[in-house]
Amino acid sequence: MLISSAASVFRRIARKTNDGGEIKAQDVVALAWIPLKLISPVKDHNGRVIKPVLAQNIYHNKGGCLKQFEKLMRSPETGDGYIHELYNAEVSSAFHIAVELPALYDYIYEMFPKLYNAAGGSYKHITAVRNLNEKRKEITPPFSARVIETLSPDGYIVPLVYDLQALMEKRFVNDHYEIHWRQPPMPFLQKNLEKIVANYAGLFSMCGYAPQKIGKNTQSYTQALGAFKMAPAGIF
Repeated sequence: MLISSAASVFRRIARKTNDGGEIKAQDVVALAWIPLKLISPVKDHNGRVIKPVLAQNIYHNKGGCLKQFEKLMRSPETGDGYIHELYNAEVSSAFHIAVELPALYDYIYEMFPKLYNAAGGSYKHITAVRNLNEKRKEITPPFSARVIETLSPDGYIVPLVYDLQALMEKRFVNDHYEIHWRQPPMPFLQKNLEKIVANYAGLFSMCGYAPQKIGKNTQSYTQALGAFKMAPAGIF
């Protein structure tokens, strides 16, 4: 499922201005920084470490994520030559995870409203949600063309997607390190997302239900990360 979804997303990416693609390349690149956060430090041509992007920048500074990605891919420690053949095993393995993230994003996006309601909320009564949905004729998630019931502000969703990082690890394989899933992500979400959302959504009222405050607040990512770690243990 995730592989076929990745192929569908690839076909719909806008690779240059006005080429007709529905998905911005920088949206996909921003998600790639989730597994790339786990790679060993990489230096640029001047020997300076290329810092991974901050969690909240994946929500509100995708242009900055793209610029930092370009620095990473120009590094002599990731590849070589005019075409820049990729030979960094950690980066390459992170990309294998990154191609699965749009489908996982869309799953969380689609499920979030009903899971929020199951936790005692009233999702469509939130002003930001109501405003986002009231004039839309066709409702689809960010990366697929599948019709769903409710649009969600990205500020609500990105912290949950970012903290899929809790399911990733750096693993020593054949004399080098690679980035891998600790466990298959979709079965994990199908089993645990309801509990994660119930815990994570508790901070919404503290942020006045404002998507930008939630998406930019480091506490949102900390809360979601804690929920990812505690849900399988049945702590809440």
